[in-house]
This record gives sequence, structure tokens and C-alpha cells, in this order.
Amino acid sequence: NTLVTPAGLAQQVDRLMASPRLEQGMRAFFDDMLQLNTFDTVSKDSLLYPKWGSGMAASAREETLRTVIGLALHDNADIRGLMTMPHSYIDRRLATLYKVPFPFTADWVKYQFPPESGRSGLLTQISMLSMFSHPGRSSPTRRGVAIVEIFLCTPTPLPPDDVDFSLVNDPASPLKTVRARLLAHAENKACASCHLRSDPVGLALEHFDTIGGYRSTDNGERIDASATLQGRSLNAAQELGRFLHDDPRFPACLAR
Repeated sequence: NTLVTPAGLAQQVDRLMASPRLEQGMRAFFDDMLQLNTFDTVSKDSLLYPKWGSGMAASAREETLRTVIGLALHDNADIRGLMTMPHSYIDRRLATLYKVPFPFTADWVKYQFPPESGRSGLLTQISMLSMFSHPGRSSPTRRGVAIVEIFLCTPTPLPPDDVDFSLVNDPASPLKTVRARLLAHAENKACASCHLRSDPVGLALEHFDTIGGYRSTDNGERIDASATLQGRSLNAAQELGRFLHDDPRFPACLAR
């Protein structure tokens, strides 16, 4: 009956915390929860994005795992910080895509993104941005669906079988930006209910292309990354990160 005493429980917690198997188990858990184990199926248009390759995907996956383990296990920090933390762990490959300097003597370093980078925790890491995009362009819908499912435990119904996606997919459309085409598509009553729930989340991430690089324009048009969530207006990834940080559904979902 030692586990029912504070001292006995603390002793066993300390024993488990000291085990090297703890980090292995946490990596396996978050690899599954964040769907990082699907990275092998991610492909990108090599002509449009020559920096992308199998090595970049492996580094991006490792970045996210190091970030989660660093915050939760080594820093003993608030897990909600995953939505807002300004730092990450990068290697030389990731530094080229993030366009930041990298010391030649290190394999991995902890890097602090400046406020003007627009980065906000896991939401703007290469892994999350690239996994839930198309090979040649971003996808606010896929990103939004993934975020509300993974971090808020809110599943999105499958689209109806007869939905017309031509307006979204037509590269010759007079609607130049992904945002404009998506909003026009969401006017379809059969699609609106789901799109209005997921798309604002993804639209707040439109400053990042399909491999997670920062951009200010889409097809020559200045990007509008504003969104409205639950009646609250926000702009771009950092305000989205703060919104999710403060949403009680996030820690409840993680515990679940």
C-alpha cells in the first residue's frame, strides 16, 4: 500500500521520470498524436520547391518531437506553450528553409524566432504546415481540419460525394488567391457548415507556403491572413496561437 502515501507515490514517480524509456514513450505518443508517422507519404512539387526532400521531412519530424519533449519533459513548462512558444530546435537543413543563420559546429541548436518571423509554436513548424498542404500549394482547409481534430479533438465530417472543387483547384481562375477561391467555394450551402469551422484556422496560416516557408504574397496578391473564430477577430498565426493557447478545449483534448 505504499502508493497510497505521498512519499511512496513520489518515490515511484521519481523512478519512472529517471528512466530513459520515458522519453522513448513520449516520442512514440506525440509521433502518433501529431500524425508525424504519416510523413513518409508527404510529397512536394520538386520544380516549385527544390529545397524539399526526404532529408527535410526527417529533420522537420525531429524538430517537432524535440520541441514537444523539450517543453514537456526537460523544461517542465506549461503544455499550452506548444501553441505560442517562439523557439524551436533546428538543424542545418531546416535553417535554410527558415532562412536563419546556423553554426557550422553543431548538429541541432535551440533557436529563438524573432517576433517579425510570424512563427507561433507547433502551428508554424515545417512539419505541421507541410503535412497538411498540397504538393504545389497551401491548403487552409486541410490545415484547419488537422488543427481542430488534433488539438481540439473536434472531428470534421467527410465532404459530400458530389461537391464541385473546380473553383478551388482551377489555376486559371480570376480569383487569384487561395483565400478568394476558398471563400467562393464555401458559399455552397452543402459545404459551408464545415468550411466555416475549419477554414478560418487555416486562413490564419496563409503566410506560409506548402513547405512552411514564409511569404507575403500569393499569386502576386498580398496575403490576407485575418480570420474570425467564435466571434473573435484575429490576424495571422501568432494571434491564432494565442487563441488556441487560451482555448480550454486544447488541454482537455491533450489529456483525452
